[in-house]
Amino acid sequence: MQKVMKEKAIQLLADGTVKKVIGWEKGEFAYDITPAVFTSAEEIEKNFVYDDFCGANLSKYVMKEQKKSDDKILVFLK
Repeated sequence: MQKVMKEKAIQLLADGTVKKVIGWEKGEFAYDITPAVFTSAEEIEKNFVYDDFCGANLSKYVMKEQKKSDDKILVFLK
């Protein structure tokens, strides 16, 4: 599932459909997953994760990012 999500996010960033992707990034430990905003394919390839530890509700991050700009944002929800 993580591979498919990464591919879709990278595709949407590349073709300009979205400017930002909100998802989860890996931390120091496997269970240390934190919400993150990605703006490039390189960031997504390197840091994006989706697993059982991705429990944070990212909807509040959408609100925060939308206040900064009117760019379209892809958000992964669980």
